[in-house]
Amino acid sequence: MSTANSAFDIMRLQEQQQLDHYIRPKGADYIRELGKIEVAPLRKLLRKTGFIDAAWYSTQVTTPLSPDEHYAKTGIYEGLSPNPWFDPQWYAGRYADDIAGEPTAWFIQHGWKRFHDPSRSFSTWGYLHNYPDVAQARINPLLHFLRAPAGEHRKATPAISPLSAKAGIWPSLRAFVPPAGSIADRIQALNSHDIGVDITFLHDWGGGIDTRFRDSVKRRLTQNIVSLAIRSIRNGRVALELWADENPLPLPDVAQEELPDLLDHIQNRYFVYASAVANDNAHETPGFILRCAARDNDPLEVRIHDYFPLSPSYTLQDSDGVFRGIPASDTSDSAHTYMSKGGTAVPLSAWRENWKKLMERANKIVIESASVSRTLTSVWSGFSEKLVMHPQEALPYILPVLPPLAGRLNIGILGNMVPHKGAGIVQALASVLPADATLTVLGDLDPEYTVPAQCQIHGRYMPQDISLLATHYGINCWLIPSIWPETFCFTAHEALQTDLPVFSFDYGAQADTMRSAVNGHVLTELPDKDTEQPARILDEIQKTVKATLNQIQISQGLIPEKLNGLN
Repeated sequence: MSTANSAFDIMRLQEQQQLDHYIRPKGADYIRELGKIEVAPLRKLLRKTGFIDAAWYSTQVTTPLSPDEHYAKTGIYEGLSPNPWFDPQWYAGRYADDIAGEPTAWFIQHGWKRFHDPSRSFSTWGYLHNYPDVAQARINPLLHFLRAPAGEHRKATPAISPLSAKAGIWPSLRAFVPPAGSIADRIQALNSHDIGVDITFLHDWGGGIDTRFRDSVKRRLTQNIVSLAIRSIRNGRVALELWADENPLPLPDVAQEELPDLLDHIQNRYFVYASAVANDNAHETPGFILRCAARDNDPLEVRIHDYFPLSPSYTLQDSDGVFRGIPASDTSDSAHTYMSKGGTAVPLSAWRENWKKLMERANKIVIESASVSRTLTSVWSGFSEKLVMHPQEALPYILPVLPPLAGRLNIGILGNMVPHKGAGIVQALASVLPADATLTVLGDLDPEYTVPAQCQIHGRYMPQDISLLATHYGINCWLIPSIWPETFCFTAHEALQTDLPVFSFDYGAQADTMRSAVNGHVLTELPDKDTEQPARILDEIQKTVKATLNQIQISQGLIPEKLNGLN
């Protein structure tokens, strides 16, 4: 082994020991606070799954009890492991905020579906990534690894923190992650360790853009690159966050006019535009980004998560909330005229000219669907060679759902419902539901909208729990009620994985996604102000569900082929 590799391994081991010093005691506290565990169910699960390795367990303790009985009664409290790959204290400490109950059973039954790692020696995601057949079969990867014949030569990937993937990143950042020190000091530390910096302009509203940004942070950390988030520009001040690990370090805000000079001290930098919808004077944001990325060799990437560069109405909806296609540059609709902080009206033609300059300067324009390509090129035809398709890949595995045999229509809605996501559609459909039908929102509903008591609002959920919740509530179809052309629709992809029928309006990426899926359906109706429309939408959904659910149940052998329709 070379000296460089030895140094790296020592550094990685030291870092992991520091992490364990924090994680394992936290897990021990979690297990201790559980109190008495029900022994019989845990023993049964251990025997059924083969999760306990008797030979391994005997190296940790000498006992007259069987390994499964000893582990369930006392071993888990003593920090013993059922096999070399599952560390209950590490697991409980690492995922304390995301598990419920005894950690061993939780991992076997639920945790792997959330890509939890059972120990620092085994990466759930790494195993699924390396062995697509296991991912396709939707098998617990650790159970598969434990049972796999030796002849298959399956290998485990260590669950090393992204910060360990490059030798320099965690030790070099450790010196300036604490809050002491100026921004200039932190930049100097980055430069001295040759650490790259992604400088990303985005809003502070959370949601899908924030999810994508966090995924990018994790990926770039493995490449020895940290992220500096320019979160918002308001009242002449800029909010900053440094992401030197998977948690942000808020930095003191700075005056907007000082930011270009401050960023100029960063040696290895990469500029990213993600969103500016929360900025003051957003029509000036493109020019400001160009002043920051003023070096000839500054790479600049534009990510299209919404249509803000095409209109201050980033959903492209008109002032009455209806999407009528891409607005013309000379439109008189007020939604597409931007009002500056000083009260100056910026017409859509001027708005687009400003944003066109950013597109011209960009090295690449990252899009997530063909719908975005069609929309952008219909306005700016000269940028097609810069478009890079990068659809979301880090989507959770969601298990198929077997629809309930009962014929009650139960329309599932995924995500938080606000106006442009279809809150009005949800309210309108709920108002015309027959007494024997219901509607279930996995998420929250904007308080400005209401639904009758027969409908259910579940509240916050984890994507990995969608199948479980759909089964619990008896959902037998999904509606994506979004009333704008989404650039990428997470909920559409999530819903389709359940194998239940999924419906959307003929807008944007969600409609493209429906057309590409066997269980996807594009509604013939488009949202408008017609008071009779909700009943027609409901009728279209019900007829399609009636036919498709029968076919699902027939194919599963659950009902004779002669039976037809919902009861």
